[in-house]
Amino acid sequence: DLLKGIAIFGEGPCGAARMVRAFPAASREARQSLPCILFPMGLRAEAPAGEEAKLKCTVLTDSFTHRTYVHCLVVRCTGGKDAVPLCLVVWTHVSNLSLFRNLLQVLYDSHLKGAQRPQDWYRASQGMMRRALWFLSVAVAPPAGCSASMHL
Repeated sequence: DLLKGIAIFGEGPCGAARMVRAFPAASREARQSLPCILFPMGLRAEAPAGEEAKLKCTVLTDSFTHRTYVHCLVVRCTGGKDAVPLCLVVWTHVSNLSLFRNLLQVLYDSHLKGAQRPQDWYRASQGMMRRALWFLSVAVAPPAGCSASMHL
């Protein structure tokens, strides 16, 4: 599989990041640990100023050195009286940074960019996640040592 999962993060109690929606459904452990690993200072500290989107990538390993690449696109949803930070996240075993940077940008531009409030983001994400299902279930990851190129 090209992608292992996709999720949206928002702000939880006390400004901590929390996983709002994930596909496929994330385990309880992942829902609790992933926000702490990705955003140790909280999601608001990671959010860019203004309308810019911030991209970041991190690599998680287990005791057997299996690598999981986690790609994040953090934005501020400016509806209402306060700008709310939100994050679109994908994780994969494929190490192609530019491919997933482009994928995040396309998903954001086509489904989430016009959303003014966090509730709009969550509603729009339902359609986005259905479309991302193709990447989760059909697109095959390239063999080790090979690269992938997609025209989105």
